[in-house]
Amino acid sequence: MSTRLWDRAALVPVSMGGRVPELVALPAGLPTVADLFEFMRDAELRFQTLKMRIEERSFTARGEHLVAMDVAMQHPGHARVTTTEPGRGTAGNFELWIGDGETVRTYSGAHRLGTSRPVRNRPRGLDRDFPGAARIYEPVTPLPLETLPELFRARSPE
Repeated sequence: MSTRLWDRAALVPVSMGGRVPELVALPAGLPTVADLFEFMRDAELRFQTLKMRIEERSFTARGEHLVAMDVAMQHPGHARVTTTEPGRGTAGNFELWIGDGETVRTYSGAHRLGTSRPVRNRPRGLDRDFPGAARIYEPVTPLPLETLPELFRARSPE
């Protein structure tokens, strides 16, 4: 399979300054690979604010385990992710991640510990002319890295 048609998807710089998604909705019928990648690249541009609840269910030898993640976002830069385990009661049963585009604050209710740090620096040297498949996408509003909210944000509906 050739990636020639969609390997430049990350070349388009992302900013909320008047930029609109190229595809607001996928065309009727079976979309092309290029249409799918353009649609996904611009997913974050199809909304200004987003509230979403993700429930992660797993089944173990102890039975069902549920973790709920509540996400609230407002572009550009403002986000809050609250993670709870509904089966464990309410006292101290949460973790909070808040970002304002410059600072990330976290708080663990179970440990009663909080942190405050600058947003993670981007890797250096990414401004060179790399092929599209080697480009790193910079989100409009960062979320906790390598989490379900980060994964599902790019796939959120309008």
